[in-house]
Amino acid sequence: MQKDDALARIREDLGTQPSLVHACEAIVEYVAARPATLLERVTFGSLSKAASLSDVKEVIPAVQYLSGSRLPLFETAYSFIDGDEEYDLSDEDIQEARRTRVFNHPDLGEPVKDFERLIYVYFRLTPEAVELCADGK
Repeated sequence: MQKDDALARIREDLGTQPSLVHACEAIVEYVAARPATLLERVTFGSLSKAASLSDVKEVIPAVQYLSGSRLPLFETAYSFIDGDEEYDLSDEDIQEARRTRVFNHPDLGEPVKDFERLIYVYFRLTPEAVELCADGK
């Protein structure tokens, strides 16, 4: 996908919501200005800064749109961080932990107390987003 196409789609879909248009456009510009290798783990914080939003919560509607079917630039991913160790988690791991309220440590196999505070959401670029990147790969 070309940057101009992405920006046009944002304006077409969200034209009645100027603050959301601005946030989405800023995020597209942010992605387009960087090589994909620098965007392997995109956080709410980095997207919030890219959109010049003072509160991270304000970026959620933009991320929802940019993760949707009309302009799928991001896919949600999860990471469990225990001290210096970081473990990528599958959607199934997260669904199971939410359903059972139990999360077992990936290496130790033991239940992790208050696991929610150790699991972080981040975003990976979709192939469409990679095309937007400065290096196109």
